[in-house]
Amino acid sequence: MDLDKLLTVTRQVCGIDETEELKAMLNFYHDLGVIVKHGHTVVLQAQWLIDLFKQLIAVRPFDEVNPLYSECWQELEESGILRMTLVDHVFTDFIQKDLSKEDILDMMELYGLIAKFSFLPAVDEHEQRYFVPAQLRSSPSNLCKKEPSNCDPCPLYLRFLDGFVPHGLFPQLLSRCIRWCSDHSPKEAPKLYQNGATFLIGKQTISELTLICKKRFIKIILKQINSLASTITTSAKLAPEVRVFIEDTLQGLSNAFSWLRNLRYELCVACTNCLECGEECTPDDCLHLVRVVPEETLICSEGSCNVIIEVCGLEKWFQGHKTETTVWENFTAIEKDFIEPLRQALKVTRIQYQAELTSKRDEMAGNKSNKKKQSMEFDVQSPDGETLELMPLSDQCEALQSGLYSLDMMESVLARITEIASSRTKGGK
Repeated sequence: MDLDKLLTVTRQVCGIDETEELKAMLNFYHDLGVIVKHGHTVVLQAQWLIDLFKQLIAVRPFDEVNPLYSECWQELEESGILRMTLVDHVFTDFIQKDLSKEDILDMMELYGLIAKFSFLPAVDEHEQRYFVPAQLRSSPSNLCKKEPSNCDPCPLYLRFLDGFVPHGLFPQLLSRCIRWCSDHSPKEAPKLYQNGATFLIGKQTISELTLICKKRFIKIILKQINSLASTITTSAKLAPEVRVFIEDTLQGLSNAFSWLRNLRYELCVACTNCLECGEECTPDDCLHLVRVVPEETLICSEGSCNVIIEVCGLEKWFQGHKTETTVWENFTAIEKDFIEPLRQALKVTRIQYQAELTSKRDEMAGNKSNKKKQSMEFDVQSPDGETLELMPLSDQCEALQSGLYSLDMMESVLARITEIASSRTKGGK
């Protein structure tokens, strides 16, 4: 039901006239799980919403398909691509009931049922498309066996510290990879699978970016297709660019989705020292991953002694990293020489502001001895000595209170900077 229509009903039946009161009530019941509210759409029956989702992402039997849209249904079944033409067809009955198509699609994307497919050939530039993870085909066996050559960067792993890849993260990551790679690649659509994807990047120097999602990590493989010696310099710049994009994307997803707010992961490589797995366990379960800290030695701590390991091609992911992280490496000196003195100055200023504000409020409280002062106005001068307009006592209190709010914000920013610096220096996120 549309929010405006619901407001009309509540005015007639419940006597609720204020829009803010209605929104507060709806948010309360949404948090309890009684209703579903998103944007301007309110769903009173969750089962109805589930049935609507199923109509969009489940392929219908052949005899139930409208022949005019058979090509769209076939594309959904074979490649997992959902066209807006098919969405409009399914929503025909619901759009007439003032249902917001955008809100429904946003909810499906929020719940991980669909994700934007931003690679648009020239004939389809006017139409947004989505891909449905549940309709993607299983990954071919050769995808998991793919390995880079000696000239390529080594496989890089995103290991999630909670022990598993968060639900819905991989489709959202693929969605952003599609958008990013379409700006850096030839007009070749990516190949999407349930737990993997392959993208082409570059125009003259073509590289293949492969993402493979397992239970507890995501494997990243960057493999150059044209192996000419003249293209090595160009491809060397691509690996750090891909790594930075992946890290920035994960940070953006963590900020965009509440269920990814506490996303924690590490950059890792496969340990070259550990033995291969036995027959009774799968390689994914016993693959030993070593956390990567730029410019630090990799050590395998499995077994009775520590062993220093070397991974060929690891340095290609972090070329130019020293310039990128200089500010964090020098943060201890910056904190000592700048941030800590600034923090102390903020504390002193806060004490002065608070004392002055208390004094002004006492004068405004009707103290008889200060009654004459309460009605006085005081001159205010700018930093260059120019006399400004007279400021009443009440305005002085407001200015002091605003100053205290500004001090709170500055202290919060300093605390956040210190927190980020601590995580950066530890090599985690």
